[in-house]
Amino acid sequence: MDIGDAETTSIPQEDFTLNTPEFKPDYEISKSKLEHKPPSLTPPKKEDKVVEPVVLPISMSDVKKLSYKLELDSLKDGAILELRISESFSETFTIFVQNRQVYVNEGGTSDKDIQIGVIRSGFEELLSTNDVSSTSQKLVDEGKISVTQYSSEYALWRKGYKKLGENLGLI
Repeated sequence: MDIGDAETTSIPQEDFTLNTPEFKPDYEISKSKLEHKPPSLTPPKKEDKVVEPVVLPISMSDVKKLSYKLELDSLKDGAILELRISESFSETFTIFVQNRQVYVNEGGTSDKDIQIGVIRSGFEELLSTNDVSSTSQKLVDEGKISVTQYSSEYALWRKGYKKLGENLGLI
C-alpha cells in the first residue's frame, strides 16, 4: 500500500482561547487620577501672625549688665525692650523690633507712632547733638512727639543707650 493512498485523517484543531469571564477590578481608577497635573506655581497663602510684644523693663544700671548679652538676631519681631532711665524718672524709652528692624520709641510701649527712627540709620544722628531741645523740636515739628520738657537725665539715657548700641553692633 502506497503512503500516498493512505487515508488522511484530520486532527480537529482545539480552541485554545480561555473561556474566562472578562476581568473587572473591584474599584475603578478615575481618569482624572491618571492625568498628570503639573505642580502649582503659586505658593500657599500664609496668614499674617499678630506678634504679641514681650516687654522687658530694665533700669539704667541694668543696661550696663544686660546690654552685652543682647544680640540683634536674637530679637524676634514684636520683641520690646523698655529702658527706664531711673526709678524716679517717669519717662521711658523703648526699643521694639518690627520686620527685622530695630526702632527706638519714646513714651513707653503703648504708642509706637512716636518713632524716633530706625537705629541703623538714625542712631548716630540721634546721639550727635548735645542740644537736646533741637532734637526734640525737630521731632515735634515732624509730628512724631509732643512737646516734652527733658531733664538732665536725658544725657544719662544717651550715654547708656550709646553703650547699648555699641554692644548691639549698631554703631
